[in-house]
Amino acid sequence: MGLERAAELVELLLSAWTDGKPARRQQTLDACCVPDVSYINPLSAVEGTPSVSELLGAIQAQYPGLTPVRVTELDLHHGYARFGWELRNGAGTVALVGTDIVEWTADGSLIESIITFFGPLQPRVATYSYP
Repeated sequence: MGLERAAELVELLLSAWTDGKPARRQQTLDACCVPDVSYINPLSAVEGTPSVSELLGAIQAQYPGLTPVRVTELDLHHGYARFGWELRNGAGTVALVGTDIVEWTADGSLIESIITFFGPLQPRVATYSYP
């Protein structure tokens, strides 16, 4: 999987989030994901591009006007990628941040699974004790 192809697939995936037309959203998902793609986030777990499309439509209805924006470089290795994103409103205000981990097909042509985490990673707080 090359970086250019990976970025193309991720941008297609993110563009599906903003498409209000179900048929076109489905076509976009079909262009970047396998038919039985799995998508999980802290609130939902669905399988198949029709179910992902339906979930994206429900999210759009609940949170209209939010656009996902990739805000990090893609980090690729061994058939996986991770990237950070923000959901922004029309004024550019950030409503939610998160991280996605995607798994590619063996030939690197499509997305096989998507795992989404909401919120920033929290720094570990170290505590020290003395004997």
